[in-house]
Amino acid sequence: MNDNLIYIGCNDGLYKINPISNTQKKIKAINTAVSKIMVSKDSTLYFTTKGQGLYKLENDKAIPIPIPNASLVMTDLTEDTHGTIWIAGNNGLIKYQKNKSSIYKKANGLVSNDITHLSIYQNKLFVSSPDGLCQFPIETELENRTPPLLQLLS
Repeated sequence: MNDNLIYIGCNDGLYKINPISNTQKKIKAINTAVSKIMVSKDSTLYFTTKGQGLYKLENDKAIPIPIPNASLVMTDLTEDTHGTIWIAGNNGLIKYQKNKSSIYKKANGLVSNDITHLSIYQNKLFVSSPDGLCQFPIETELENRTPPLLQLLS
């Protein structure tokens, strides 16, 4: 990443601004609101959008990162100490590790499928939604191993 550049997410896409040369450039292929921008520990710039999903930026090109079964409406992202990227979406919490992803939902113990904000503090991921806040240690695998109660009615 170049320290002289600023990236700004707007309602119509992502912009690169160079305050020294007083120039700006819209990053092509992004035509929806950019909700969050993050530079990872390996210096990769990731960003989420409200309609086009997750991207990374390479040589001023937006590279889409497909996540199977995930909504393309993503509102937040953060990286934990292990390099895992956590993404808030309107249809669950996404755990993304290079070319591998998992989606966690209410059935996994979250308070809602509509996740709006994320924060990591002392190796715990805090997950915010319109229905409340929950947290769990980042080392925990969110898996519901309790079978659902089945009731047969005649």
